[in-house]
Amino acid sequence: MTNNPTLRIEKPAVRSKVRIVASPKEVSTRLSALDPADRPFWATAFYTGLRRGELIGLRWEDVDLATGVIHVRRGWDAVEGEIAPKSRQGRRDVPVPAVLRDYLLECRMNSTG
Repeated sequence: MTNNPTLRIEKPAVRSKVRIVASPKEVSTRLSALDPADRPFWATAFYTGLRRGELIGLRWEDVDLATGVIHVRRGWDAVEGEIAPKSRQGRRDVPVPAVLRDYLLECRMNSTG
């Protein structure tokens, strides 16, 4: 008979952060309280769920408003600067909802005009 050394070991409880998802009304209220120049960044954060480094690493060439897709190709690290995604799953296409498209389109028009 063999001994199982893990028999009486208790596994620690899994602790995860509580994720709070803002309602569409809350997002609209929060965005309208911002300076108009900051709204596209925060709208992208709210509506796509991109990570902070992915948001900072975005460029206009990654945003395809015609097809409604943001191509996540890079991230940003405070020490290293631009970095490649950490995994294959980190490199992905994220859909652009219509409400976000409106923010991005307005921003794009203001930045080129």
